Amino acid sequence: MIEMWGRDFRLVTELYYKDLQHLVSYQMDNVRLRYSAQNDASGYATGIDFRIHGQFVKGVESWFSLSVMTIREKFDAFPELGYLPRPTDQLVNASIFFQDHLPGDDSWKVSVTTMFGTGQPFQPPRALPSENIFRISNYRRVDIGISKELKRPNKEASWAFLNTFKSATVGLDVFNLLGIRNSISYLWIREVNSSNPDASTARQYAVPNFLTNRLLNLRVQIQL
Repeated sequence: MIEMWGRDFRLVTELYYKDLQHLVSYQMDNVRLRYSAQNDASGYATGIDFRIHGQFVKGVESWFSLSVMTIREKFDAFPELGYLPRPTDQLVNASIFFQDHLPGDDSWKVSVTTMFGTGQPFQPPRALPSENIFRISNYRRVDIGISKELKRPNKEASWAFLNTFKSATVGLDVFNLLGIRNSISYLWIREVNSSNPDASTARQYAVPNFLTNRLLNLRVQIQL
């Protein structure tokens, strides 16, 4: 626990190193995982996690988190390649959740969530481990939400029928407020024509598969 602005904040930090032996290697094929079904690699994972949460604005909880990680693997069949990024390798992952309330009426709350993550590696289908050289584009997202507490615990509500509940909250969220097109995977298209009938040497193009665009979400939370 640490103290800032006369309030307590909880700080959690973890530093780790994991030695990984007898790994089963796998490849990403669109959203499917293709496992080798063999213990054909070894590797390691190392990084640091940092998280702090507390009342940056008095009366409402907010938090910030940051993770830095690298995970590598070395294939028994290709020792000359050394350590290569494992498909789950993601160097940076950061997020912020910040809340505030209206002055004079803390039953109204506004929250902003931001997320950022660096891209994970991927490769063409049936490629060699040495060809795991591409990375998905960075993940970026901003969400915003507003909520109203209609009934608070141990307090009378303005509308009598709400007093049958312990608490009641209604809210509206806008996910991916900026409409950022984040890709989750890539669909590989192979170019084959009469001038180059050999499919093994044909050009391949990676076409991104995008996640859901901007989305509205209406929520109602009731505690009996």
